Amino acid sequence: MFKGSLVALITPFKENQIDFDALTRLVEWHKQEGTHGIVACGTTGEFSSLTLQEQRQILSTCIDAAQGRFPIIAGINAFDVKNAVDLISQAQEVGAQGVMVVNPPYIKPTQEGLYEFFKAIHDQTHLPIIIYNNPGRTGTLITPQTLARLSKCTRFVAVKDSSGNLLAPLELKRLAEEDFTQLCGEDPMTVAFLAHGGQGCISVTANVAPRLCADLYLAWRENDLERVSFIRDCLAPLNKALFIEGNPVPIKYAASLLGLCHNEVRAPLLSASEHARIVVRTALEYAGLIPKEATTRKESHG
Repeated sequence: MFKGSLVALITPFKENQIDFDALTRLVEWHKQEGTHGIVACGTTGEFSSLTLQEQRQILSTCIDAAQGRFPIIAGINAFDVKNAVDLISQAQEVGAQGVMVVNPPYIKPTQEGLYEFFKAIHDQTHLPIIIYNNPGRTGTLITPQTLARLSKCTRFVAVKDSSGNLLAPLELKRLAEEDFTQLCGEDPMTVAFLAHGGQGCISVTANVAPRLCADLYLAWRENDLERVSFIRDCLAPLNKALFIEGNPVPIKYAASLLGLCHNEVRAPLLSASEHARIVVRTALEYAGLIPKEATTRKESHG
């Protein structure tokens, strides 16, 4: 259902308010550039700094701008089942085509606790669900065995895997239901993940390189390994640079260099340091996304 190059969309701000004009332009640009879907209000979208009303407005704006041309998926981050269900109900009300639910942060439940958490959400909601396995942010890994159990539930259609374990997709492919999709959550690992049975990526890098990210997936699907290798190598420095400081700080700066939004994040995040800016600029230039002579001029935006 959800495959290919999906973007973990940034939330553009202007003077600490959501820049809805920039958000609309971003959605349209992603469609033109070949992105296969958008995940809004996730980690990269700074969900933790957004009010419920702001999340609703962001989703509505993305859905209106997409006009049904590709799916808009709502990021769902909650400590308990009730809050998760409330957020999913809001996403369904505004017309989202799916949701991505992360395992509850900080609490560190057992595998059985994780299964019951997700199963309860599944049974109380109606949208297709991507399970977000992100132990680095939440402190808990969802094992392939637990994901395989969940894959038997109708509305669990995919997992976004940010575990960093390249053996996991091989094991899950063997254990899970045949139609359960595996999506990479670590940009530097995308090609290796595809080689191990993955069917796409939910990408941070796609915020500034949507065409290259989409072409990478299409080249893989068409078995054009020369093209895959070229794009992989082209994006390698950028994939690394965008995590030189906490996400989404570097990607916001990178997007500002392309004129996509202001270089603005919400507290407690701070804008990229001078060192991070140099690294990100250099990586964008290497990927051919900004010309060297335009760097200084573009940086003035935001």
